[in-house]
Amino acid sequence: MDRDRRPVRGAHPVRSALFGLVLLAGCVEPADPSELPPADFALFADTVQPVYANRCANPSCHGSADRPLALYAAWQYRIDSADLWSPPPISDVELEANFDRSRALLVGLTDPGDSQLLRRPLDPDAGGADHAGGVQFGDDTDADYLAIEAWIEDALMTAETQ
Repeated sequence: MDRDRRPVRGAHPVRSALFGLVLLAGCVEPADPSELPPADFALFADTVQPVYANRCANPSCHGSADRPLALYAAWQYRIDSADLWSPPPISDVELEANFDRSRALLVGLTDPGDSQLLRRPLDPDAGGADHAGGVQFGDDTDADYLAIEAWIEDALMTAETQ
């Protein structure tokens, strides 16, 4: 898969922001990935996807089509219901969907700490926000928090250089 650092061409900021909001509501699949911020796909697959699989993709959380930021993971929610509870790996299409859904949450972002990917699961006592799934990161030194933060920082630096 050669999807590293795809450039954003002709992205309209208002349309992109609305697209991100609709995606956040869990209503649609990313329709036009070319309008999403660039990010490193390999870094996402190696560092963020494992966090999603371990902490987020449970069917009672984000591992459901009914949930905002629906996420695919092995042994969890899958595109093909026949693959439900199937062992790793998830398909390329599933991984790309997780990647694009995550990139949609980067639209308009300038500070990684403002990302909902980090703020929602962070303990409110450590600066986090309300999260129906409860606290996933006790503080911003959690290794999984840092993995997501590094991916977001990389994506923001990539966007600045393009």
